[in-house]
Parts: sequence; C-alpha cells; structure tokens
Amino acid sequence: MKKTLGLILSIVLLSWFASSQTLIKNSSKAKNNNSGRILEFEELMRITDESDEFFFKRPYSLNLDEEGFIYFKDGDFFLKFSPEGDFVKNLAHRGQGPGEVQILRYNIQGKSINVYDSRSRKVVLYDLDGKFLREFRPEQHFGISMVGHYGDSLIFSTYEMPSEEKRTGMTEVNHNLVLISKESGTETLIKSFPVPWYVLPNFGTSYAPFYISPSNNGETLFINDSPEYKIKVLNISTGEILRIFTRKYKRVKAPPPRPGSTQPERKHLYDIRYIFRNKEQIWVMTSTQDEDKGALFDVFSQMGEYLDSFYIPNEISFMYVQGNILFARNEDEDGIYSVVKYRILN
Repeated sequence: MKKTLGLILSIVLLSWFASSQTLIKNSSKAKNNNSGRILEFEELMRITDESDEFFFKRPYSLNLDEEGFIYFKDGDFFLKFSPEGDFVKNLAHRGQGPGEVQILRYNIQGKSINVYDSRSRKVVLYDLDGKFLREFRPEQHFGISMVGHYGDSLIFSTYEMPSEEKRTGMTEVNHNLVLISKESGTETLIKSFPVPWYVLPNFGTSYAPFYISPSNNGETLFINDSPEYKIKVLNISTGEILRIFTRKYKRVKAPPPRPGSTQPERKHLYDIRYIFRNKEQIWVMTSTQDEDKGALFDVFSQMGEYLDSFYIPNEISFMYVQGNILFARNEDEDGIYSVVKYRILN
C-alpha cells in the first residue's frame, strides 16, 4: 500500500514538475551584458532597379535558397537574383491559366518553390528557375494563408468566422493550422487557437495577432496568438504545445480610438510585431519604437532563453536575417527603394 501511494505521489510530482517547466518566464534583462545597443552595419551589396527589366514599388518577402540565390516580391514582380546581387529573372507567371498566379505567397523548399495564389485559391509548384511543375486546389477555407512546409505537406493557417447571427460583438474566432499534402491534397488539422475578435454582421477585426514562424529544423512552429508578450512552441507532428516563453516587457500604449468609433478600446499595442527565424535563434520585433534608436528586437534561443536585445535603426527596414547577414529595404529621400545586404558588426 505504501509503495502504491509512493508511486502515485511520484507520478503526480513528476507530472506537476513537467507541466511547471512548460512556461518559461524571462526577466526584462537579456543574458548579453551589451543588450540594448544600437546595431551597427557594414553594407556589402545593394540591389537597385536601374535595370530596364524591372522597377521597384516596395520590395518585400525576401528569402534565400540553399545556394544563396535571392528571391523577393514587388508588386507584380517575383524577382530572382544571384548571391552577388545580379538580376537573374522575373519568376512571375501572371494570369489565371495553368501555372499562372495573381496574388502569391511563397516559400522555398529545397529545389522547389511552393506558391499559394489567394485569388485563384490554388497551390502552384515551380522549380527554382520558375518552371511550372504542377498545381492543385485545396479545400475552400476562410482566410486561408500558406505559412510554411513540413515534409511533403504545406502548412496553412485559416480561421472560422461565426455565422452572421452570432456576429454581435466580442467573441473568439478559431485560427487553425492545417497540413495539406502536396501529393494527395489530404488535409490534417494540427491545432486550433481561439483568438479574440470584435465582429458585427458586416465587420470584423482581430484583438490579438496570429504570427507564425517555422523553426530552423522544420519540426516546430513559434506562434504568437496573444496581444501580450507570449510565444508558444508547437510540435507540428503531434499538435502539442511544447513550451511557452515570455519576458517582462513594458507595454506600449495604443493611440486613442478614432472619433465616433464604437469598437472596444485597445489599451496597448500588440507587444510583438513579428517573429523571424535566424538559424537556431528566434528574433522578435517588439512594439517598442524609439525615434532616435529605431525598433527594438529581442533574441531568444529555441528553448525560450532570452539571449539579447538591440535596436535596428529606422532607416533599415528589416527583411531577412541569416547569421550575421541582414537584408533590408531602404528608401532614399526621393522615395526610391533598394534592397541592401549588410553584415552586422556588433
């Protein structure tokens, strides 16, 4: 009897200990003693639109493939450049026919490019030279958006708006993460996240973000679904939340509501503005914005340890980071854009 009670107590204590380790609370101070500095950069390369083959409206969504080729979108262009910044080609296939897209979101997976066209609601697969491989149409979902890949499947986020008669104010809207097989089109729900929304019959707005960043090894997702500083680490294969990490953060007050607005007042901005992956680290762009220093970024290990923090100057509009190499979109006094590759010095 004593042995049985002892075993039960041990199991309870082990379960409690394991669950108590799920939440990782960091202080407001990062591990690096030099945290809070302004990052310094050395320019390595600049891509401009001086060529007659394309022009920049506002470059965004930059990625690299395994060989260092550079890809980003800009208006109707989907551009590819060599690692040295030389223009290779425009990969965009504009249209509604087979292999053609209109509004695309993409990710690079090995030797292929996965594209989701949110207007035509189809997935299109290309090789790295833009050659059309095949396409398929996933099931129809509301607010569907491609966020990554996992093995032979693509990861999509969707959300479920309530029926019109239930759109009467504050409610929770399920944001779902779904795996869709590139071979069969089979869909598998990973996990649902209830997110606060304010909804009326002809109107809806979220009161929390839903930011997602895949890990470097592709096995987990880092998710921010709270207006407060909180990041969840999700195991893609099991749908299990492995851990949650936070840090003490001085929240930024939201601007006053517009005159005549009937929406619930937002007291603070979202603590987190975006999540980026940098190899084995997670970079968090916070809501802290200093007129002189720039935007405050935090750095965490994949286990949730608060490693570092620094400011990126306002004139450097972050696009992508890999190790100590950072790509940014810069705008000059005449409103002309360029994409710049920097080395981080400090």
